[in-house]
Amino acid sequence: MRRFWVLLTALVLGLQAGAVKVGVLLPLKEKAAMGQTLLEFYRGFLLAVDSVKHEGLSVDIYTLDPGTTVTGLEDVLSRGALQDADVIFGPGVPAQVNALATYCQAHGIRMVMPFAMPCAQIGQNPYVFQAALSQESLYPDVAQLVMENLADANFVMLRSEEHNARGTAFQAYFQGQVKSFGLPHSVLSVNADDGGVETAMNVYRPNVVVLDSPTETALRSALSLLRRFRDTHPYYRVSLLGYPDWLKLVGRYGDDFHAFDAYVYSPFYSNLLSGRIVRFTQKFRQSFGVAPSQTLPSAAMLGFDLGYRFLNGVNPMPLQQDFDFRKVSEQGGEVNRFVQLIHYGKNKLIQILR
Repeated sequence: MRRFWVLLTALVLGLQAGAVKVGVLLPLKEKAAMGQTLLEFYRGFLLAVDSVKHEGLSVDIYTLDPGTTVTGLEDVLSRGALQDADVIFGPGVPAQVNALATYCQAHGIRMVMPFAMPCAQIGQNPYVFQAALSQESLYPDVAQLVMENLADANFVMLRSEEHNARGTAFQAYFQGQVKSFGLPHSVLSVNADDGGVETAMNVYRPNVVVLDSPTETALRSALSLLRRFRDTHPYYRVSLLGYPDWLKLVGRYGDDFHAFDAYVYSPFYSNLLSGRIVRFTQKFRQSFGVAPSQTLPSAAMLGFDLGYRFLNGVNPMPLQQDFDFRKVSEQGGEVNRFVQLIHYGKNKLIQILR
């Protein structure tokens, strides 16, 4: 912890003329899971600052803890330290979004929202940048990406015994898109017998199975059904289309993902064995005395990628996530619509489709 505060002090007090002025407004003193996530994000962000400084960019950081209330935020902003900032990263809680967006628009400051939370002003405030959207907001982009890469497939909508709202909404939206493109598709129950599965499949096309739930239980049931079918019908081509949640299950189901040629849509992905991530982890540990947590997505890598992107203008080799910011309206802000397909090929290779 001591190293963390030493680095923080050096960054805040080492002010330089002509430097980019950056504000960080996050409740870093919060406890439990939220506090840990915010601290990891901030530490990753500090490493991004360190990287761009080594590339010649001057950066001054003002880190202020506004707590979790609007009153706390307004108190911090009233001190005037950030009124001429170039960019502010925050807030960390939904309750403060509107107040901070209003402040940033009044002072012409870019406001970068690191975490998924609604912003009512996004359509009228050109200074707001939403780096993370809900999964539901990405469904149109996911469908387009799948159609571009798997347009020759027969899509099988597999109905589980669960009632998962997010999964049901995704499958329903995706099925509607498949219909609108005029692509072949069918509906299949996870309890179907061999004849029912064969009826749903197409022997002449790749069959892409789309589950209506992202849970491990639903995945396990689907794999059981598809293994039985594959054993008796090895000449059918069967793939899976799944959720970001599945990335947490690779350790247990990685072989199945490769065996069934799985495609997982996700805005984030990281190869923990890559040299860049190994070096990032080592530097994180050296700087802060602890290793970043193994949660997915990694808050530390998000802090690095997002910080590097907004400080450097571009991040050609992100650790975990790229960004594709698009205007929501002529007068509005920008949202990140980046999404990709992680393809677990049968040759044990992993391909990223964007």
